[in-house]
This record gives sequence, C-alpha cells and structure tokens, in this order.
Amino acid sequence: MTDRLLSTLEVAGRLGMVRQSVYELLARGQLRGSKVGRCWTIRESEVLRYMAALSRRRSHGGRQADPSGGYLGTREAAAVLGVTQQWVDKLIQKGRLPAQRVGRFSWVIKADDVAAWDVNGRSREPPARQATRVGV
Repeated sequence: MTDRLLSTLEVAGRLGMVRQSVYELLARGQLRGSKVGRCWTIRESEVLRYMAALSRRRSHGGRQADPSGGYLGTREAAAVLGVTQQWVDKLIQKGRLPAQRVGRFSWVIKADDVAAWDVNGRSREPPARQATRVGV
C-alpha cells in the first residue's frame, strides 16, 4: 500500500490547527515533509507518527499547550482546555480570550494565552492584566 501525500491544508485539518502552525512544525523539524516548488507535501504516515508522539506527550505530561510553540486554532484550543469549540468562540467574542482573526471565519490564539486558562475557564492571570484592553 502506498503512502498518500498530503498538502499543508490537509495536514492542518487533520491536526485541528491552522496552516501556519503546520509550517512552523515543518521548520522546527517536528514534522517531516518535502518541498516541491513552493508547496510542501507530507506523507500520511508522518502525520500519524506525529499524532502518536503528541498523544504520548499529552498522556505523560498533562496538558500540552501547543505542539508548534506558536498559535492554536479554536478547535485545538478547545481540545487543550477540554471544552467545545463553541465555548472558545464565545470567549473570543466576549473579549475574555485574546485572539487574532485569520481569514473570514478563523481565529488563532497564542499558546501562552490558552495555557493561562485553568480547567474552569478562568484566567490564571491577575485581574489587572485580564481587564486591560487595547484601544478602549
């Protein structure tokens, strides 16, 4: 059986992250792929290997904030927090979880901001930082 080649967009969908996080994984060597012209291709077996390694890290070390070390999509942030994606979307809309819009409907959240939330959905940061808003 041949190993399928996947695009960065397909890999991002399977891992529940944004495409930029896949590029960061490739740059760090955490995910192996081949560059063909301007495009990256990643073998399906490599994605499965990475997912297994990520699963092992999460089961041994508790909550892992971010596999790429940068940003998380809302689906990935929800998985880290143990809540639904809709709950993360509501936090972003209410301004309680800082995020950046990417495209028309997608958001990315800094891994450090996700790690700062406890399982009850309250920020671990002191209230002074939490209440600070830019441009208000």
